[in-house]
Amino acid sequence: MPKILNVIIQDWCDISNNRNEWVESFEICENIQQPETALRNAVKEFVDSGTEESKKVLDYACGGFNWGDVSVSVPDELFIKHGLTRIYHDTVNVFVDHDEILCDYPAGTLKHENDNQIIIKKLINEHIINGYEDIKYWERGKNLFAEEAADKISDRIEKLKQLIVMETIDADSINKLIETETDDELILIYEEILENLEPSEEMEDE
Repeated sequence: MPKILNVIIQDWCDISNNRNEWVESFEICENIQQPETALRNAVKEFVDSGTEESKKVLDYACGGFNWGDVSVSVPDELFIKHGLTRIYHDTVNVFVDHDEILCDYPAGTLKHENDNQIIIKKLINEHIINGYEDIKYWERGKNLFAEEAADKISDRIEKLKQLIVMETIDADSINKLIETETDDELILIYEEILENLEPSEEMEDE
């Protein structure tokens, strides 16, 4: 699963003293241990590059080059050089109250078995959501390899969607899927589901 760096840029310049925020997201290469350092090194290289583009931006900023300038001026190729790939996406922010009551089931009314199924289906749904994000990433590649990768992820999502609508997901059904599956990434997801499934009563008796 890819690691994502979210740079949350906070702007207090609003005349009403309200804080504006926006997010710049980057996929982090596996060999990058300090993503913030990599980010700042990319910015520093741009500022120190002496290129016509950097000179023009610095002149425009009147020496006050800031994160707002970074988001519109530092080229993607420079971030990639430092192990960060910018992710272009539309986001929707939903702010919720931590203590909001979302259901009114009395304590103890839900069966423990159902609780486990909810956990499993939530896990599958997370993989589906991540799959859609991965498809967006590969679709930007606009080459044959990227198209094949996106298609493979799409097939994976369809299989997970068929699984999530099952009334009960048990170890037997997951093991059968593993036996016939050829997608290694999907097999890993199935194995993760198995690890989160509760042991059957027969196994507990043994």
